[in-house]
Amino acid sequence: MDKKFVITIARQHYTGGLKIGKLLAEELGVHCYDSELFTLVSSDDDKEIRAAHDQRLKGTGLYDVSDESNIFDYQSQIIRDIADRESCIIVGRCSNFILRDRPDTISVFIHAPEKFRIKRASSVHYMSDAELAAYLKKADDKKAEYYEYHTGYKWYDVTQYDLSVDCEKFGIRGCVDYIKKYTEMRFS
Repeated sequence: MDKKFVITIARQHYTGGLKIGKLLAEELGVHCYDSELFTLVSSDDDKEIRAAHDQRLKGTGLYDVSDESNIFDYQSQIIRDIADRESCIIVGRCSNFILRDRPDTISVFIHAPEKFRIKRASSVHYMSDAELAAYLKKADDKKAEYYEYHTGYKWYDVTQYDLSVDCEKFGIRGCVDYIKKYTEMRFS
């Protein structure tokens, strides 16, 4: 594609959203950034990485990222820096909200019925369906709470996204193709 673009992906737990993001990134020839990148921000082991950013952040509210209230601001700045620098896919971390005013951004929400997600989760977690349902609800409630706390909006509100895709109906491959086609139509 000729134009720079950013695709943000929010997803319910066990919908395959991260896998979709990674496959899409591979096909589009861009990087996929997920929460692993941002764990550095809240880790005690990232002092050297933070030190590299300290000079740039001095004099801003982002300087003391050890303060829990500044972690979101720091992650937001990382997301904006990445989006300014390159075409990419960013999974999670309220990235759709953080980049909401950018015309080069497509925001996607991946969802699926509970039964589908339980089936996916059961291949990794050996629990009863009832335990898996509770586990998925807790994980999604945590995401929704985080999103609302930091954005003031409901995570499930489809008006916050350009696309809302049901992974059960499309499958992983279908979701990748659909998002890729939409991206090509929008930015070619």
